[in-house]
Amino acid sequence: NAVIPEVWINDSGSKAVDANAAKKPFELIFIGRLEPWKGPEWAIEAVVRASQKVECTLTVIGDLRNERQRLEERVSRLGATSRIKFLGWLSQEQCAEHLSKADAMIFPSVLDLG
Repeated sequence: NAVIPEVWINDSGSKAVDANAAKKPFELIFIGRLEPWKGPEWAIEAVVRASQKVECTLTVIGDLRNERQRLEERVSRLGATSRIKFLGWLSQEQCAEHLSKADAMIFPSVLDLG
């Protein structure tokens, strides 16, 4: 599928300042196929380690055969189900909406073929 640039452009120009931002966890997002070389497991490991020092969460958008199940089981074994959620495959519009609400995108890919 082709990327539709208009879907990803935020018309507001800036993110509104939230008075409760200091009370909310830092929200990270991973978007992509759950290929091992794209690094979703590394993102999960990083959030688990970071959450020992700072309140943070990770939303994982994407899917691939049995990888989602394997990663969900890994999150469960790490005791991080309250911090890491899996949404599966979403449309570009849905991905853009979730991305606009996150504080940062994490994408530790070592190789990206598109």
